[in-house]
Amino acid sequence: MGDVNAKKEQTPHALDDLVARVGKNNPKLLEAIVSGSTTEELVAEGAKIATGRIVVDAVRLYGEALDFYGRATAAQKALMRGASIELLGVAVHHLNALRKLEAKGTERSQGTTAGRAVVDHDLQDAVSAAMTVRDQAYRAMCDAGQTKRCIVQVDEAFGVADPPEKLAAGLTAMGLLLLDWLDSDDAALRTRLDLAQLDKGYVTELDVASLAVRKAQAVASKRTSMKAQQAELDREDGIQILLLGQILRSFESAHARDATIPRLVPISTRRLFNRNKKPTASPADSGSAALPVTPVTP
Repeated sequence: MGDVNAKKEQTPHALDDLVARVGKNNPKLLEAIVSGSTTEELVAEGAKIATGRIVVDAVRLYGEALDFYGRATAAQKALMRGASIELLGVAVHHLNALRKLEAKGTERSQGTTAGRAVVDHDLQDAVSAAMTVRDQAYRAMCDAGQTKRCIVQVDEAFGVADPPEKLAAGLTAMGLLLLDWLDSDDAALRTRLDLAQLDKGYVTELDVASLAVRKAQAVASKRTSMKAQQAELDREDGIQILLLGQILRSFESAHARDATIPRLVPISTRRLFNRNKKPTASPADSGSAALPVTPVTP
C-alpha cells in the first residue's frame, strides 16, 4: 500500500492521485474476488448503470475512504470489518483500468476520423459537466427543501443519467421544480432557497447544462458500439459495482458501531446501492424460535 496520508489538501480526488496513494497493484487479489461471481452475473449488474456514473461516484468515495484510513485510530480500524485498505487498493486500481477500457472502447467505436473523436469528446464533456451540476442541485435542493415532501419532489425530478436524453430531462425537471419553489406561498421555503443561493439564475444554469447535453447527443447520435465491446465493459462495470458495494457496506456497518467513522454516501449510484436492504431482526430479538438465517443479497 502507498502512503494514504499523501493527499492534496482541499483539492478534488483525481483518480491518478488515488492510484499513486494506494501503491502497487496486485492482480491476484482481484482474481480471488471475482472468482465468486459468474461473467453473466457481472455483465447483468454492470448493464444497469452507465460507466461514467460509477467512475464519478467511486473517485469521490474512494478518496474519502483513503482520507479516513489516513487519520483513523487503531480502535476505529479495528471496527472496519467487511473491507480493508488492501481491498480499497484493489478497487482503486480496477477503477483506473475501467476508465482506460471505457476510453479505448469509445475510441474504437468512433472510427478513425478526427471529427468523430471531437464529437464524442464533446458529449463526454457535456455529460460530465451536467452530472456535476445535477448532483450539486440535488444536494442543495434537498438541504433547502428539508421536508419529506420536498425531498420526494427532488428525487422524482432527479431521474437517471443514462441515456444522456434522460440526464437532460432530469436537469430540466429540477429547474422547473426550483421555479415552482421560488413561486411558492411557503415563505420559510423561499427564505431557505435564498440562503442557499438557489435562485432563477441557477435555474438558467440547469437549463444551459440540459441544452448542452441535448445538442452534444444529437451530434453524436450516429456513434455505435459493438455488442462484444459493450459486454466487456459491462462486466468490468459489474466488478467495480461489486467492489464499491462491499466498501460502502463496510463503512456503513462500522459507522453503526462508532459514529466517528464516516458513512460513504453514493450520489450518482445511489439508486443502485439503495436496493440493498438492512438485515432484519434476529429471532433472538423477537423472542421467536430460531429459524434458518437467509443471507442478505447485495
